[in-house]
Amino acid sequence: MPVETKRESQQIGFVNTLDLDSLRTELCGMTDAELNKFGREMRALVYPLTYDGKGMPTVSAFSIQLEEARAEYRRRHPKPTNPAPRLRRF
Repeated sequence: MPVETKRESQQIGFVNTLDLDSLRTELCGMTDAELNKFGREMRALVYPLTYDGKGMPTVSAFSIQLEEARAEYRRRHPKPTNPAPRLRRF
């Protein structure tokens, strides 16, 4: 499902559309170290945020890729739903 924004980019070069399915497939194939590196690179390209005239952050291909990388990391490393009880010392 391609997503179009004003200025699109994948890792290198600018493109007109960003294919989320192929991006998700690529992220799934990365090791944890590669995924972390990709996320850091996208974060460096997204922040500091740029804002439009209405005070809302602009959405770019970089920000979409960053969100997809974060979603993949959360899928691989979910937070524990029921942590072990803490031992109390009296």
